[in-house]
Amino acid sequence: MIHTPLDIAYSFLGQSEIGGSDHNPLLVGLANWVEPWVRDDETAWCGLCMGWVCKIAGLPLPDHPARARSWMTVGEAVPLARARPGYTVAVFKRGPHPQPGPDVFDAPGHVGLFVGPFYDGRLLILGGNQSNMISIAPFAVSDLLVIRDLSKA
Repeated sequence: MIHTPLDIAYSFLGQSEIGGSDHNPLLVGLANWVEPWVRDDETAWCGLCMGWVCKIAGLPLPDHPARARSWMTVGEAVPLARARPGYTVAVFKRGPHPQPGPDVFDAPGHVGLFVGPFYDGRLLILGGNQSNMISIAPFAVSDLLVIRDLSKA
């Protein structure tokens, strides 16, 4: 049976950071599998979560998978209207002040898997480091930088 990145990510739903000086060994181990320098669950890990999900699925990773915006380089850009759950990655701007556009890779961002539209027009995203856990959360379309279809990688 072929498992999509979204299928794999669903199996990790609810995994969360541990507060204080303790760290979730599963999250740290999987993140370390993607980037060997990771030692804790305090590191920004949305890109790392995408990394281990894609590694398990046998898909290529960007050069710097820990950087959310590096996911703008894998797969094929598709319009939001063609986003489909399973293989679609969404990359968003992150932060309260004006953020650069999709041409800047070394800037704050967030990455996760497209689940579908939310009732209020936002996008439902399954990703890591969403409220310090792997969860499904709504994100504003106005913060969307790009949608990428990983099945075209």
